[in-house]
Amino acid sequence: MKMRSIVGGISALVLTATLAACGGSDEPGVLADDWDGIVQAAKDEGSLTLYTSAGTVPSEELIKAFTDKYGVDVTLVRGIDSELLPKIETELNINKGIADVFITSDQLWTESHPDAVTELKGPAVDEDAYNAAVNAPEKTWAATHAFIAALSWNTDLVSKDLATFADLLDPSLSNGKIGLPDPDVSPSIVQFYQHLEAVEGVDYVEKLAAQSPRIYSSTAAMMQAIASGEVAASPYTQLMVDEKAAGAPVEYVVPEDAWGVRSYGGVMKTAPNPNAAQLFMDFVLSHDGQVAFTEPKYGTPRNDVEGAAASFDSVSLVESYPDATEVSDFRSRFKSLMK
Repeated sequence: MKMRSIVGGISALVLTATLAACGGSDEPGVLADDWDGIVQAAKDEGSLTLYTSAGTVPSEELIKAFTDKYGVDVTLVRGIDSELLPKIETELNINKGIADVFITSDQLWTESHPDAVTELKGPAVDEDAYNAAVNAPEKTWAATHAFIAALSWNTDLVSKDLATFADLLDPSLSNGKIGLPDPDVSPSIVQFYQHLEAVEGVDYVEKLAAQSPRIYSSTAAMMQAIASGEVAASPYTQLMVDEKAAGAPVEYVVPEDAWGVRSYGGVMKTAPNPNAAQLFMDFVLSHDGQVAFTEPKYGTPRNDVEGAAASFDSVSLVESYPDATEVSDFRSRFKSLMK
């Protein structure tokens, strides 16, 4: 299997000048007429490029399973949405693409760019276990997975297992022992705090603030802080599977009132390898693809994947982000509370 992984990447200004060198095409590729033709044409194309904000390890597991099955190579370009979106927008604006498939957690962007991707042609989107009516109603942008916020803690610093968000209010977790996400990073994190107040009471964030928590700008940094003992616990991490397997003194749980954020993927209309892109997206939505991608860290849109962090129907997922005024007001309140 050949897989090139690019973390971060080319700036939007450099991107325009380097599209041809990186495999961009003056015109999008040609899609075959039927699914059998698409599968064969995908193998003939032989490769595709994936832009994604999903985690590196799950993405690599997904790519390995896909390449093992179909023999089509994948170049992985991974970055946060704010890094990837300028590249995608440049490719769309000049109708000249590098990305064949784009997977993003920026729901507002996908909603405002319905024509950035083409209609999905594979069979997986129509399977009952996927439920396209909810997860891909237009069969263009399709829900691929969800970040599920886990409650995690350092077992050397926390004497008893945590189970609910309310457990973070224990006096033993005061004075910098709790890590919290910075709501300035994304409107989705504002929505996370709104969820906490909905399930634990309107004064819950105020009570968290009274614990004198530490604020982190990334989930990865919070997870590292828990593993190292910099903080004792956080309500906003991925399932710390890898850290625990590596011997870190950590434990985690998906709370009963769990919360998550969907990501969406699609075949770019500027895809230079549209057949390989269609085959890849079909695999992502299939049972085998979801097993490779979501077990055990992500939520899955399918109802037949046993080892995923959660199924979509078992958690509270972001349906729409707070409006700009709500976001601004909450961020101001959060900063005043966390002083």
